[in-house]
Amino acid sequence: MLNYLQREILTRFDPDYNYFKQAIRTGLVCLLSILVYRAFPATYSESYWVVLAAVFLVQTRLGATQWQQMRTLSLCVLSAAILGYLSGFVFNNPIYSALFLAVTTFIAIYLSVFGLHMAIACFFINLYAILSVGLPTASSCLLQRFLMILLGGALALLVCFLWPTRLKPQLRRDEKIYLRTLAEFSHALVENYLHPAYPQQAEKFEYRLHERRDRLLRMLNAVRHSQHLASEKKLLTINEQDSTEEFIVRAEQLFALFISLGNIRHYVRDVTALNFVTEELKLTHQLLAAALYAISEHTQWNSSNLQTTLTTLRTKATEHPELENGLIVFVDTVEKILVVIKCLNPLS
Repeated sequence: MLNYLQREILTRFDPDYNYFKQAIRTGLVCLLSILVYRAFPATYSESYWVVLAAVFLVQTRLGATQWQQMRTLSLCVLSAAILGYLSGFVFNNPIYSALFLAVTTFIAIYLSVFGLHMAIACFFINLYAILSVGLPTASSCLLQRFLMILLGGALALLVCFLWPTRLKPQLRRDEKIYLRTLAEFSHALVENYLHPAYPQQAEKFEYRLHERRDRLLRMLNAVRHSQHLASEKKLLTINEQDSTEEFIVRAEQLFALFISLGNIRHYVRDVTALNFVTEELKLTHQLLAAALYAISEHTQWNSSNLQTTLTTLRTKATEHPELENGLIVFVDTVEKILVVIKCLNPLS
């Protein structure tokens, strides 16, 4: 458990990781919005919307570039403010309120098919429609609510200038995060298929692996997207362009190979037979993860320990006929991974 938490912290709370920076932005805008809220006189009954708007709408800072993020956030703020204002004309009538929310929810769900970013933006906009209907106010205060949401949105825009997104550094970060996520996936593979409860609860562990695989695929797509945008805007030199294209090819190969690496659990009918080589399998996955972490930090790594472990696995394969096919495929896959890893060259 401790090793798992250490890996999660290393991956998720790295200073280059976007979630870490977004958490700081959220905390800061929460503090600013509360200070602004407390500065208003008690007669401003709708001033609490400053806090709601700032904290929720800062999450709609979405897009690959700073301009896209500011534009998305601005549109979400304006949409939320308009819905907050319009809700005041329907909340006195349950039928009109239901129709109003039915329309906003339908639009939000329909637009969500255009991608994850659109889905997140629509979720928060629709959230404001629901909150506005659920928190009725006098008609005379609707304009105040509208302005308070705009003010909260302005604070959210302000903190977006912290760590502005630039495509070339973002591409570097995406490459680094992908390698770390791949290392994390290597750990997750062995921790799931070698878990003592795997034979009895295979479905649960397979579901976990599917979640990890999907996360890894999202990170790979993030690298592809950043590379495409950087190339489109001609931000890379010819050498950097070639390097990133080569990295993506290698990254795709590693994705397929690591998926194949976990297939040893399908080659061996009795998974408990893997207890014969448990230590070697765990060590192999750990050394592969260590290699990926080293490459993400541009540091040296030595493959000799891994080669020794692979030799041991080949020897044990001949001693245990039931494991032979699975172990041979496993070792061959690891050797292919080693070849690809040695060719990796993240954008520096």
